[in-house]
Amino acid sequence: MVASPTAGEVPGDACATAQPRPSLVTPSPKRGLTPKPPSCSLRPSLWRHLEPLRSKRRGGARHPTGPGRILVNSLMLLAAAFLASAGAAGDDPIQSERRLLEGVWIFSGGEEFGREVPPDRVKERRKSARWAFEGETVTITEAGKSARGSYRLTVTTSPKHLDVLLAGEEEPASFVYELKGDILRVCFEVAMGAPKRPAGCREGPDTVVLVLKREAR
Repeated sequence: MVASPTAGEVPGDACATAQPRPSLVTPSPKRGLTPKPPSCSLRPSLWRHLEPLRSKRRGGARHPTGPGRILVNSLMLLAAAFLASAGAAGDDPIQSERRLLEGVWIFSGGEEFGREVPPDRVKERRKSARWAFEGETVTITEAGKSARGSYRLTVTTSPKHLDVLLAGEEEPASFVYELKGDILRVCFEVAMGAPKRPAGCREGPDTVVLVLKREAR
């Protein structure tokens, strides 16, 4: 059996719509005839926690003042901060990854076909080889020549996938990458046409590993 509401209470959803009926008696502070709105036994938990802060009708102000007002304001600020952090936590993982890649990355070493790039070549390429990510575009510079294009990320795989379509190219170049702090490893297999995606960033007879370091801002 469902308990019937007691006198003066409004059951269920009626709390949202119930309005106090106009009184035919003129309110009089002396006689105490000010009409009271109907009460609801089912209050949201937030209101239940704030109930001690609500001022009493008899002999007090209608709104909290002094320490009560300060506490209410503090609770409102905490609620706003919680909502802001919840929005940040629910951010798109692709956009979060793009922000991590944002900036200029300079060539600092790597492996080619199972062999480490010699130090003299590293020193030479460091001057002209770089990748620059900005928003949804990437600019790749090699031997003084630059090409710009769009890129796409897949962050649900391990390792993560990077596909780059440079201006003027018909098919994208496919890579896997590993990002750890200021070090970005980009790996691909040499093939006819655009680079192909390898199974992972490991040495192999057809694999090239680029080690890029973030340029100091």
